[in-house]
Amino acid sequence: MCHMLSCVSPLYLEQGLLLRDFFFAHDGNELIDIVKKLNCQTEQISDYIEYDFNSLFTGPGKLLAAPYASVYLDEDKLLMGNSTLSVRNFMLNYGVGVEENINIPDDHISCEIEFIILLLSKSQEDKQFLSVLRQFCNEHFHLWVPPFIESVMQNARTNEIKKTTFILKCWVENLKTKS
Repeated sequence: MCHMLSCVSPLYLEQGLLLRDFFFAHDGNELIDIVKKLNCQTEQISDYIEYDFNSLFTGPGKLLAAPYASVYLDEDKLLMGNSTLSVRNFMLNYGVGVEENINIPDDHISCEIEFIILLLSKSQEDKQFLSVLRQFCNEHFHLWVPPFIESVMQNARTNEIKKTTFILKCWVENLKTKS
């Protein structure tokens, strides 16, 4: 059995960064490039993927799988709720914050994955970050991401998004062994 920190491979961190980028994709071309990298996909990607992505994660209209913790954790199920502010304060305690020009809440899955990758990287040099990682994951991330994944799997219409969500599920399961 390997020590938790020695199991954090560069490939695992790279996969996490690709997942971060997937949920933060700005257009169809970027989305397709990331999906190809994550899924090692060589065949044609559905033209419908951008529409599916927008229906699930960005809108317009009601999101089918909102990528924000507050939607799953807060009683009122609204953006920028108490859980968003809690995540913001937690990250700020460790000198991390979402840039104002990015214009997404701190509890967006991309921001949280990036924070986790930062903690994983830092924990390899300083063991105190492992306890921070455990706290963040056990008290927050692992509470809302499984229902988010389930929502995506139920509502996604393209195989590419379903496959990418399965990769996220595996990444999160692997994270549980580290946190």
